Amino acid sequence: MYVFRSSCMALAGLLASSGFALAAERALDPADAKRLVLAGFGDRLRVEAGGADQIEVVLKGERKALDAVRVDRDGDALRVEAGGGDVNSVTRVGSMTVVTTNGGTSSVSIGSGNDTTEGTPPVEVEAKVPKGTDLEVLGFTGKAEIDAVDGSLRLDCVGCTAKAGGAATANLGVTGDGDVSLATVGDGLAVQVTGAGKVEVPKGEVADLRVAIQGDGEVAFMGRAENATVELVGAGLVRLGKVGHLERSVVGAGRIEGGE
Repeated sequence: MYVFRSSCMALAGLLASSGFALAAERALDPADAKRLVLAGFGDRLRVEAGGADQIEVVLKGERKALDAVRVDRDGDALRVEAGGGDVNSVTRVGSMTVVTTNGGTSSVSIGSGNDTTEGTPPVEVEAKVPKGTDLEVLGFTGKAEIDAVDGSLRLDCVGCTAKAGGAATANLGVTGDGDVSLATVGDGLAVQVTGAGKVEVPKGEVADLRVAIQGDGEVAFMGRAENATVELVGAGLVRLGKVGHLERSVVGAGRIEGGE
């Protein structure tokens, strides 16, 4: 047993000295909150709705990255924010460079370059929330799977892939070539795409729908909207289901299909 333990310790030391970091786990204290904010993360995200009476969050990754994660309670909101300095990631998608800060905000610049992502070590997030919890995912750059939270959903991602269930209201923002799908929405929907991202919402009945695309992205909302506002700059495509009243603004080769 002593030999085995010594060998494991020696192996861990060898991996650390060689630049390898061992995976670790950090479980946050359960929080009786109405809103969960996850900001600046860039690995896998899994949110299970209805599996807990309180918000439960487990983080996985390198110990240094886990220790840098900041956790704050602001009124009825629990905010979990990736650490590691002001900049969490720099993502280059073709000629577009997106800088994501740990506060979850992003800035976009145009220049030459290949598709790359660099920044602080990624942290995987697993969360359980009660049904009806409001969820905000800001500055996300990874792959997300989100159950039907049945509260409000705000998703702001950079080159991410995300699948989400139902939400009462949704605000979806995609920068770069991200791919986001939302199964259904119950009241209001706002979508912003900068670049070549895609957003699909196949079902829902909303009072207000707002879509804005800058670039050649695509947005499809095949439910029903009482009022819709669509703004296109570039060669984007918007596909609509039933719309009562549609206001449109198109600059460039963008197209709006459906909406009858």
